Amino acid sequence: MSLDLHVKCKDEVFYFEISETLHSSIFSNSTRWSSFKRLRKIKDYYRADCLFKNGEGVAFLQEFISVCELVDSSGFNIAEMKSLMQSNKIEYVRVSVD
Repeated sequence: MSLDLHVKCKDEVFYFEISETLHSSIFSNSTRWSSFKRLRKIKDYYRADCLFKNGEGVAFLQEFISVCELVDSSGFNIAEMKSLMQSNKIEYVRVSVD
């Protein structure tokens, strides 16, 4: 089971999958996840349904990328997510339980 992460940019929706392993790494005691206001909203793996619109979506992705760069995020395509951030056309980010 994984979390689904959808990023809506103008005319296209991009799909990412947050594995349970990656989620556990992000929210382990060794990371400082609690300082990330938006990322905290997906801490509970089974109640992680969130919608971040416009600037909040961008901020969520920035937090998510920052933490992924600190933990073992092998198998997750951070480069694609970073390129979406540069496009400046993000309308919303949805995280939902698979």
